[in-house]
Amino acid sequence: MKSTTPALFCAGILDGRTPVPNAEAALRGFPNGQLIVIDGMGREEPAVLLDNFETFPKDGEVGVESIALPLRFDPVR
Repeated sequence: MKSTTPALFCAGILDGRTPVPNAEAALRGFPNGQLIVIDGMGREEPAVLLDNFETFPKDGEVGVESIALPLRFDPVR
């Protein structure tokens, strides 16, 4: 099944429940789709994507294929 509807997919490298290959497989059904792979992200939706979510509907593209987030360590207290 294919859809010509523009679609923006994002996938986190650290997401164990929905790995990047699943997003790549879904993208094949959307010829006007784009995937952004986030290195250092799990299932959360970081603010780093907000500009992309605003740009994509207007322009049909976001201009990036991957984003690397800095490694954060939050010690348990």
